[in-house]
Amino acid sequence: MQLSNREIEILRREYNSNWKFQIKLGVVGVLLGIPTLFIPVSRAGSMIEVNGFLTSFLSMFSFVGFIWLVMYFLNVHNLKKDLKFREKVAGKVKVKHVEYLSDKLAQSMVDQKDTFLHFEKNPYQIKKFMFNKKKTLII
Repeated sequence: MQLSNREIEILRREYNSNWKFQIKLGVVGVLLGIPTLFIPVSRAGSMIEVNGFLTSFLSMFSFVGFIWLVMYFLNVHNLKKDLKFREKVAGKVKVKHVEYLSDKLAQSMVDQKDTFLHFEKNPYQIKKFMFNKKKTLII
């Protein structure tokens, strides 16, 4: 189903607010991560004293980056995809069987549909769907 203009605007607002959240998450993660490198974690000293400067900063940035990527895929990625394709899934139904019509019968029909999809019982009350197999690209 195609998204309505109202739904697109709601998605765009949510996408923008989630991007702002992602930026804040990255900044706060780095700002909280840097001081933790200097807090003593054992009797040997802080993380920088134990592991060294470069190793500590790389591990901290890797950790913050991993959290940022997980949050991106949970919050922003699907919204971006929805805005790109501007389609929504209303529901899923199972196909019971496919019925192909002969070329002669399909040409005699007004809309020249040549294939029927018969669905199992579903809450949407959809029983069958006709389409033209030759003109439809199924991915």
